[in-house]
Amino acid sequence: MNDIWHSFLNKMGAVFDGNTVTHFGNPDRERLAALESNIVANLSGLGAIKASGDDATTFLHNQFTNDLKALAPGQSQLSGYCSPKGRLLALFRVIALEEGYLLILPREVLPQTLKRLRMFVLMSKVELVDVSDEIVQIGLSGPDAETLLQPHFNEVPSAVDQAVSREELTAVRIPGPMPRFHIFGTANAMEPLWRSLSESVAAAGPGNWELLDIKAGLPVIHKENVEAFVPQMVNLQAVGGLSFTKGCYPGQEVVARMQYLGKLKRRMYIAHAEGDTPPAPGTPIVSMEDGETRKVGQVVAAQLTAPTEIALTAVIEIAAAEGKALHIESTSGSTLALETLPYPLDQGNQG
Repeated sequence: MNDIWHSFLNKMGAVFDGNTVTHFGNPDRERLAALESNIVANLSGLGAIKASGDDATTFLHNQFTNDLKALAPGQSQLSGYCSPKGRLLALFRVIALEEGYLLILPREVLPQTLKRLRMFVLMSKVELVDVSDEIVQIGLSGPDAETLLQPHFNEVPSAVDQAVSREELTAVRIPGPMPRFHIFGTANAMEPLWRSLSESVAAAGPGNWELLDIKAGLPVIHKENVEAFVPQMVNLQAVGGLSFTKGCYPGQEVVARMQYLGKLKRRMYIAHAEGDTPPAPGTPIVSMEDGETRKVGQVVAAQLTAPTEIALTAVIEIAAAEGKALHIESTSGSTLALETLPYPLDQGNQG
């Protein structure tokens, strides 16, 4: 975490676990505010890679699952990075800037992702730099988020994936159960924005932001799930992160074959369950079959929605999800109740 920002958050009442903010003194209040009201969330668990240079667009376009050539400054998109076997190594929010691109992803998978990307630069005129500690990232969510942001930007992003910059700050509108904005910039520019917002809304830790991602059905690749899924398993085609006409990228043949010739047997679901401890990413989802316990899926992300209730996303075998009781980790574990996704699964980025 940026040292200036760490010091500032400490003064603002942040509670840390090591170098990570967990909450701002009242986790139950913060969680309730995230679900029903307005929050400003610290997102220092996210990292950022800056890509620049004459060949940056072509290079990233040839590596990722989405169409980077269709992305203009002032826009963002989700995109995946696959192994040659079509398995997701990372998921990004890619933001097009005047001077290049910013790739947002969890810090925990950034080092190996950056190392792998650099392996393929070769003679391309591309510079890839970890700028995680140079910028600060926060999130603003709630029914009043647009009004709260208005005084700080000449224009507030009106459409999902739109990005608007003002001096040292950029705000990106992202999907959510309520209006949501992902904001990044320098620590010096972010401090007055945070002070202003936190006077009106609850300050919250990053877990509440991931809870809103879960409610929005947005996928994420944490370290436990690297190379566990092909893009369609996490509904990437339904959230605008997968193009089927952009041309080749690592794993593209596998992804295309799944789309046009194969039958998807697993996909991502939203669910809730009783419990006071969210299961870690990668935790098995199991069912009983012919008297035996069988693993039928695994957790993508999970967070508390109440002191004894968990919300989660999980990739699960479709056949099991449609007809069997599902449990976390073991058949004596909490039972999953599946929820309706907030988007149609046939909605895809075909461009």
